[in-house]
Amino acid sequence: MQHGYTTGERSACKGGLQSCGPDFERKRAAERDCLAAESGIGSVAAEGSSSSISSVAQESWSAWWKDRLSTARAQVITSAELRKPAKDFYTIRFLLSLACFLLLLLAWNSLAGTGRSFTAALTSNIFSGTQVFAIMGVMAAMIADRALYTWYTQDRVTTEGLSGPEDVLPRRSKNAALLQLLLLLVQLVMLHAVQINAWAERASPSAKEVSTFNSFTLVCFYFLYVLYLVFSSMQLRYDVHLLRGGLGLTHSVDFVPWLLFKVYTMVPFVDELRVLTDWTVTSTSMNLFMWFKLEDAQQSLYKTKCDMNARKYVKPAFERPVREKLLQGGLFLLALFVLIVGPITYFSTANLFLKSNLVYMGSLKANLEVEMTGGGISQLPLYDTAQADIDTLSSDDAKRFAVSHPNVGNSDDLNLQKVKFPMSADNLWLVSNSLRQKVATQLGSNGTKANLVVTYQFQGNLTTTGRGIGRTPPVALSEDQVNTLAKVLQNTSFEGEASIDVPCSIQTAILIDSSGQLTAMGANISLRLTLSASSPLPQWSMAGSCNPCSSLEAGNSSCSITFDVASEKVAPTPTGDSSSTSYSLMGIYLGVVYTIGRFLRLVFQDSSQRVIYEEMNDTELLQDLCSGIYIARITGDLESEYGFYYELIRIYRSPELLLDISKPKSKVDERQFRPGILYRQAAVPSESAMTEVSDTGTLQRRSGRDASED
Repeated sequence: MQHGYTTGERSACKGGLQSCGPDFERKRAAERDCLAAESGIGSVAAEGSSSSISSVAQESWSAWWKDRLSTARAQVITSAELRKPAKDFYTIRFLLSLACFLLLLLAWNSLAGTGRSFTAALTSNIFSGTQVFAIMGVMAAMIADRALYTWYTQDRVTTEGLSGPEDVLPRRSKNAALLQLLLLLVQLVMLHAVQINAWAERASPSAKEVSTFNSFTLVCFYFLYVLYLVFSSMQLRYDVHLLRGGLGLTHSVDFVPWLLFKVYTMVPFVDELRVLTDWTVTSTSMNLFMWFKLEDAQQSLYKTKCDMNARKYVKPAFERPVREKLLQGGLFLLALFVLIVGPITYFSTANLFLKSNLVYMGSLKANLEVEMTGGGISQLPLYDTAQADIDTLSSDDAKRFAVSHPNVGNSDDLNLQKVKFPMSADNLWLVSNSLRQKVATQLGSNGTKANLVVTYQFQGNLTTTGRGIGRTPPVALSEDQVNTLAKVLQNTSFEGEASIDVPCSIQTAILIDSSGQLTAMGANISLRLTLSASSPLPQWSMAGSCNPCSSLEAGNSSCSITFDVASEKVAPTPTGDSSSTSYSLMGIYLGVVYTIGRFLRLVFQDSSQRVIYEEMNDTELLQDLCSGIYIARITGDLESEYGFYYELIRIYRSPELLLDISKPKSKVDERQFRPGILYRQAAVPSESAMTEVSDTGTLQRRSGRDASED
């Protein structure tokens, strides 16, 4: 005989187990009755057989054991699917990974211990391949981290539970957490594997070389990356409850989030990478350009809300405070002033950080140039030396040099050096016989012109290699000098000396400007070139007159050629190359000042055409509509997401509807953004008063006209 327990009775029986008292026997009896009800076994008469009682006991025990297993399984599954406490560490993780990325880009030579600095790599246009792979790895990890974060937080489906709507995690979000853990382990292993491999590649490393604390930059990078991994592991313990979508920095109008938002919008490619990653991994009904429009609308509404909140700090129709005038108008004018005159000041003598461009190397050459009748120039080197004795003179000498040479400028911005060259050339005059015969033949031809050209070069420590070269104008040789050279060249066994005097042919006062260009100035001196063949191998020497040609003491005495070299101080440059064309006054004005000027013009230009979107007094409803689009996407309601988006577009396309939605909601905001004549109302003259004034004016004009007629 079986008891006909109903479903409600069975549920009540189960509930009774939970409300039983401490009486153990009563509790067990109630439990046996419930198990019997679940298995459909009725009560057996007391006079039943013993076999029936045994089978009932076995079935009851089996049912009780299955019930306990199902209860334990339900508890495990339920605990795994429960929503965890909510904490969002993504902003901190992103900033830490961005800091590691910048360290890899800007301080690779300090991290690796070898290689070029960032500035040297930019100058030479080449980066380390290992550095590039490291940057690619960190950047890929940042994108993957963002993708997994978006995949986990924006992939929830709303289901209807017993007590109302419930959020459950689909299989994709569970996989995202698993992939996040796998990415965390891979980064942890790779971070230490790279460090261990760097130690292993060192040949017999010392304890100091192996120690990580030997490099402060490496310690900073390791600490930041490990801290990033710590926050990533902590994120796995917590859930992320998104109540609003869009950029997290736009959820608060406080000063710090607003400032971070401004910095975020100025960094290139960061917002684009975020939007592209989110759209790629999210289930949505919107295409990429619709997604970009939504993100732009959400951020524009945030900027408008911040602007309207800032206006509330000043009462309507009141004068703007002096503090605002100083912080905005004054600083803005100062910035424009510095931007316009700053580059000129930087490359002028008013710069307090000018560096001395001292000459550390010099060379002097004398060449014979033969101009043939049919065209073309043939050159023959005569004298060449790169041995220069350089002495730096005092500031008083620099002042006297500036006084005697007015084109130099202020002596305080000059460095004066005396560069002295030896009379004898560095090398013997080893010219092949065929070349000597060829030049001698050319010199003997009719119509051939022979010129002497002296070339000198002074290399400064802040001047680009290859600059600082000067030369004298070609000095035509006389017929006697040409014949002397022709005889010397034709006679390969020439012995003795042959001299060529070139009067007043070179200026020995030299100015090196900040770009490395040379300017010769001052009085000229005479030159004497002498070929000495007292030994089997001839050698040229060159000397100058001891006094300038304009001096009364000018004579035939010869001295070593000495230049007075005045070099201008130069502005420091990031690349250490003061004469670089890319880092010049014109380059900065065209590349920086003009670009900033155009950007400022774009900021303020056509601002009246954006009034309809930037002068919305209350953006709450539109921001709620944007949040509704994000929430519909998160919960998987793509139909609502699609409809909400086009509702937002319809509002933006209707100026009247946009004006109605964004009107102030409170009386305080009404007085702030829609004021009438608040404090005083101008007295409008009545019609009778206007008539009286008109009549009075007419009478006055008539009386004046009558007086003039009389």
